[in-house]
Amino acid sequence: MNDDYVKFIRYAQLLIENTSNGILAYICPHGFLNNPTFRAMRYNLLQTFEKIYIINLHGNINRGEKCPDGSKDENVFDIEQGVSINIFFKKTTKNVCPTIYYSDLYGLRNIKYTFLQTSNINNIVWEKIEINSPYYLFIPNKMSKSNNYWEWINIDELFAKNSTGIVTMGDEFIIADTKKDIEFRITDFISTDYTTSSFKDKYNLGKNYPDFAIGNSSFQVLKK
Repeated sequence: MNDDYVKFIRYAQLLIENTSNGILAYICPHGFLNNPTFRAMRYNLLQTFEKIYIINLHGNINRGEKCPDGSKDENVFDIEQGVSINIFFKKTTKNVCPTIYYSDLYGLRNIKYTFLQTSNINNIVWEKIEINSPYYLFIPNKMSKSNNYWEWINIDELFAKNSTGIVTMGDEFIIADTKKDIEFRITDFISTDYTTSSFKDKYNLGKNYPDFAIGNSSFQVLKK
């Protein structure tokens, strides 16, 4: 959410809200279209704009995107993130049910350039997106076409108790480039009369690294 493009979209949205009407046209990374962490952003945009047109240019190298037929898909820029063209319309102060129109554009870069140079908003074939909570996806998705998916219980509600995975907080000590480095640290740990605080300071383990059991006495037992 700290990406600059998100901030620019929000800034333009604020200006349009203050003037009651306007158009925001922006080409930016396409991650916000369906990334779960951007659902609040999508919901907020739907509260402001009446119509949203999206041309997903794909070309996401990080995701290994390809054309539907398996052929090569290229980015329109020399970057790894896929991008999309997004046009947001607001022309009234009344509460109007928002509508999202979506179009995919796959293929080689020159094919995408040709399409964009010869097309306009009126002759592109758009697919109307069904808007559903809680994720308010801006792309066609099987989950958005059937509410059955969202009716299933959330994983955090399924289990009475839950926690994050194991966090060592001790990578500076237990991870090394060579076996020799690890052996040296283990030998140092066993042979040196450390307190928990001095041990954490030497290996830069951080304030969140847990003390050993109850205190230094348990720390010495661990060494033995």
